[in-house]
Amino acid sequence: MKIESITYRGGTILIGQFDEDAETLKSMLTNFKAYEAEFKQLTITKRKQEYLAARLLLNKVFGREVVVYYDENNKPYLQGAPEQISISHSKNYVAVMAHPTHAVGIDLELRTDRVKRVYKRFLNLAEQQYLYDENDNSYLEIAWSAKEVLYKIIGKAVFDFSNELEICPFQLSDSGMLHVLHVSGSRIYRLHYFQNETYTLVVGVDKKIKL
Repeated sequence: MKIESITYRGGTILIGQFDEDAETLKSMLTNFKAYEAEFKQLTITKRKQEYLAARLLLNKVFGREVVVYYDENNKPYLQGAPEQISISHSKNYVAVMAHPTHAVGIDLELRTDRVKRVYKRFLNLAEQQYLYDENDNSYLEIAWSAKEVLYKIIGKAVFDFSNELEICPFQLSDSGMLHVLHVSGSRIYRLHYFQNETYTLVVGVDKKIKL
């Protein structure tokens, strides 16, 4: 598995691209026994690969064997440990983010045209005006991932992406910063994005910011 590491706002991000099959990934996961019962419930080969690859990266990011659990909001956490984590996967890519104290969110999406077919579901009318481009999906892809990141940080309070979260206008680049308003929470979050020909990546840490 090819792995890229990024340091961000006191946290660590690992991005892995895997081509190993599930059996190989399982043999690489030294604490697989801790997941064996849960793993047996998985029936789709792709899901098995994602599951194993994510846990391999989490062991690597912490430099020790860790076990992932999920709370009632389906947010991953490490039982009995203060570190905060987030997980994302798309096709043969998996990304994890860890921070020693603050809640985090990460979303990685391979670049496709799908977002152009569904953007009206997650953007309000004002956002559509300044984010939609007939010839370029870049803004839409970043906006979708940004809202996914905040859902992972905040939880079910932002289930309505088009009304609860509003993307502030931002300048497009290969990497950059954007701000997102959580409407009912009356709070603005600062996120960062990275975009190349293959994928869009957006990350965030739940820290108060000065505007």
